[in-house]
Amino acid sequence: MIERTGPKEVQGRYFSAKGSYKIPHNFERKKDGLYYLTFARVKNMPIVIVLKALGLIKDEEIMKCISTDKNYDEIVLNLFEFVEIKTQEEAIDYIARRIGITQVKEIRVERTKEIIDKYLLPNVGMDSSFQMTKARNLCKMLKRFIDVSNGVVVEDDKDHYMNKRIRLSG
Repeated sequence: MIERTGPKEVQGRYFSAKGSYKIPHNFERKKDGLYYLTFARVKNMPIVIVLKALGLIKDEEIMKCISTDKNYDEIVLNLFEFVEIKTQEEAIDYIARRIGITQVKEIRVERTKEIIDKYLLPNVGMDSSFQMTKARNLCKMLKRFIDVSNGVVVEDDKDHYMNKRIRLSG
């Protein structure tokens, strides 16, 4: 669900549920022009870092995953900001240091991989074999978020009955 929270601000929320997990995911664009993702313990993480941690390392891959027909200039700034992170392990280590895991690098990376596998889009899958699927889904969500914030697509209204799930008996 994507909604306007002010005259220029747009916030995207997605609730990912699987079993006993119901984890809210928030998309935001801050004043610095970067897009951030918040889920579980991971607060305000640049979405480019999360995509690189999931295995989309090359900037060209990220751009193609977001859109093959239209070039989004907003993403170029995000990619340029984190150009020094070149491997998946560097991105995972960046996330680990940012959320405050202070241990030896190998343990820090493993704990962060667990957090990403379990709490990032658990409805897609909860092990490392689903990382590319999660990355593609995040890119789709980011594309929709950018389109809504630019006024290309209308925002969702979470209170509208079209966006409600109705549980029926039987």
